[in-house]
Amino acid sequence: MWPCLVFLYCDWCGVIFKPVKRNSLIALLAAAFAIVSVLPPVDAFTLSRNSQIARLEEYLEQGGILVDGKLKPKADADLNLRVETTSILNYLQRRNYLQGSCLAAG
Repeated sequence: MWPCLVFLYCDWCGVIFKPVKRNSLIALLAAAFAIVSVLPPVDAFTLSRNSQIARLEEYLEQGGILVDGKLKPKADADLNLRVETTSILNYLQRRNYLQGSCLAAG
């Protein structure tokens, strides 16, 4: 009984979903966004890698380890800095984002 009442109420209020002339436009836009979201440089993997590299550079610059684009060793680096940079580097290594970079192991 409730479904009938809801249907009548929706029909009376004009809330029933009717075909819209712009459905093809919406479908086309959705398809375009889906295609663009998997192509570099805006796909999730590229955005993630770039975000982590930016975080790493920011931490190293704030810690005084990355100066003028060059790494300078610092024996008394803050524990939080060491933990965060290790975490970021582990993330990048697990996803093979360090291949071919100067930070790659081996």
